[in-house]
Amino acid sequence: MKSESSWKKELELLNRKIDRISATNEKLVQQGIKQSSQLSELHDQNKTQSRVIEELSRTVGELKQAIAEKDARIAELEQQKNKNSTNSSKPPSSDFYHKPKPSSINKGGQGPKRKSGGQKGHEGTTMRLKDEPDVVLQCLPSDCIACRHARKCKAQRSVVETRNVVDVLITSEQSRYECVQVLCPRSGKTLKGSFPEGVNTHLQYGTNLKAMVAALSSFGMVGASRICELVEGLAGVSLTAATDRVTMITVNPKRSVEASLQGAWSHTTAGAPTTMTHSSMQPMHAAAHT
Repeated sequence: MKSESSWKKELELLNRKIDRISATNEKLVQQGIKQSSQLSELHDQNKTQSRVIEELSRTVGELKQAIAEKDARIAELEQQKNKNSTNSSKPPSSDFYHKPKPSSINKGGQGPKRKSGGQKGHEGTTMRLKDEPDVVLQCLPSDCIACRHARKCKAQRSVVETRNVVDVLITSEQSRYECVQVLCPRSGKTLKGSFPEGVNTHLQYGTNLKAMVAALSSFGMVGASRICELVEGLAGVSLTAATDRVTMITVNPKRSVEASLQGAWSHTTAGAPTTMTHSSMQPMHAAAHT
């Protein structure tokens, strides 16, 4: 049998082992708690990243849809841009300054090919000039322009060459009709004048403007918004961009376009610059700039 001292030694060894195992167990418990906390944090981060990924995916989908819509719109605009009177039902007046290729005049013809331009035997025409120009502008030498004695200079001058520039002047003209009231000294009656026929409101559009809009809309096939841009750019008269309103002021439905044009142009004097007068058209929410 073992002695009491040997039993005590074995017991001490067992206690030390138990202490080491307890310490190791406590460390493992602490590591488990720490790893559990880290796992919880990772789980929260995973949820946050999942939400961010969902939002990014949704944004990417919206951007793809927007890009597809833009691509479709660009294709539609390019198709509209490439349309002209030769490949669509648009009138030739809508081609503006896009001339056909010179070779196109010979396509489909059965006769001999011809060059573009005037043919042999064709009587040519040219722009006629007035006997006297409206404005004369002298082109002086640059040394004379910079000379301080230019105004008092009496040097002999001679015109060695002339060049003519013919341009069109389009202006707006505002006519104000004033109704006058008079107290007659003979009869003692108060007399009041009357506005001419067609002058009905405080602000109206004139017959020339009406004819111009009618020509652009009916003959030129120009859209309402483009008519507003042209009239404001050429004459400084601002019209509404509403299509129905511009259409309403184009032509009187009881008169033909030709009659409207003849009636409007008959009010202009021969040789006078083309003007647009605010006199006989109802304004459609527009202001006249003078």
